[in-house]
Amino acid sequence: MVDRIHSFLYHGDRGLKWRHIMKLEGLVHATVCFPLNDRGEVLIGRKTRIIGIGLYNGPGGGIEKNESIDEATVREVREEIGIIIDPKELQRRAVIYCHNYKKDGVTPFDCKLFVSMAPLWQGTPRPSDEFIDLRWVAPRDLPVDNMMAGDRGWVPRVLAGKTLVAEVWYAPGMQRLAKPTRIESRTAEELNRSWVIP
Repeated sequence: MVDRIHSFLYHGDRGLKWRHIMKLEGLVHATVCFPLNDRGEVLIGRKTRIIGIGLYNGPGGGIEKNESIDEATVREVREEIGIIIDPKELQRRAVIYCHNYKKDGVTPFDCKLFVSMAPLWQGTPRPSDEFIDLRWVAPRDLPVDNMMAGDRGWVPRVLAGKTLVAEVWYAPGMQRLAKPTRIESRTAEELNRSWVIP
């Protein structure tokens, strides 16, 4: 019998809780980061692999074994756009629980996504074979219609400075949502309690 886990995300003293039931081997941990420039613009690009191909997002990817969340964030940004970030300079902004489907469009898997912003970094951003069409945009000009359906609700809030948790349910094929995204605000302290890999 496949072991299953029940993880509960509590909403402080508001008394709300979300219940997640998932296969242990099906839970993927990943990161995404939004670098900022001194004009307050965010760097985005188009993904070329795995999930969200051809759509805009920040650089990011899977967390490797024995790697911390912040170490993975820094590594993925360096690999995908060539800039260097001190992990201590990352700003933790969101934890997103995504109910996704694999490339075949029918095999489900779950992802816990850790979202950071990087106001300080070194180097010159450049595209890679994983991340192309880099552009700086003001948060108000974010091309939400060219982003994954599940990102359209929470990314603008993160770029507006909010800290939050969200849960996203994709329909098979991942072109649309199975139901509306659930988004809840968090304090930085509350968010840090969710910034863990079980």
